[in-house]
Amino acid sequence: MLLTSENTVKGIQILSFTGCFDKYAKDNLEAAIARAQKIGCHQIILNLARLSWIDSTGLGRILLTYYRLQPQGIRVSLIDPTPRVREMLELVHIPDIIPVFDTSEEAMEKQEHGNSNPVPRRASKRRSSLASRSPIAASATPPANPL
Repeated sequence: MLLTSENTVKGIQILSFTGCFDKYAKDNLEAAIARAQKIGCHQIILNLARLSWIDSTGLGRILLTYYRLQPQGIRVSLIDPTPRVREMLELVHIPDIIPVFDTSEEAMEKQEHGNSNPVPRRASKRRSSLASRSPIAASATPPANPL
């Protein structure tokens, strides 16, 4: 993954990426986040419009960034993911936790009105209900031997 641009508008850092977001992108994202924190940004928007692929490491890194910055009062939003990337985000319910917008203008407007972060409890409920239906949880008791 390549960081292609960093724009700051009214204390909001917009980071645009291109390529694949995988385990090799970790340092690139962390360095950009550190620069945004250093200049005192109160929101970071990750522009995913030119991201061709995201794997589980990238998804985890986005969640880790969100949870690491939230206690510091820094909001994280995602904008304009490609259909393939949006599918991956939705597969693991990231939009239930981190707001996803179509444009940076929409993300900045929601930030100004204090609406940009959904209530994370929804994800917790879903996680617990999914865990109870997990094939691993269901197979914890071995099936009876029919012989």
